[in-house]
Amino acid sequence: MDDVTGLLNRIANEDREAIDALVALLYDDLRRMARSRLRNNGPITLLDTTSLAHEAYLRLRNAGRIDADSRGRFLAYCS
Repeated sequence: MDDVTGLLNRIANEDREAIDALVALLYDDLRRMARSRLRNNGPITLLDTTSLAHEAYLRLRNAGRIDADSRGRFLAYCS
């Protein structure tokens, strides 16, 4: 079981600290997705790449249960 899957299992078991570890592990991926999203949508927001990635983290943190069982599903959920 890789780190992402293990953290997703911990999140499913309501381990609130696991989301922090998961976001830290996938932070570069989240920033890459945010950069792509901002580039594709043009100048319609005041957010920059870092702000958008942090906004995603805050929403994940407040979401409670995250129904994702793989890295791909988690990143799709984030997007």
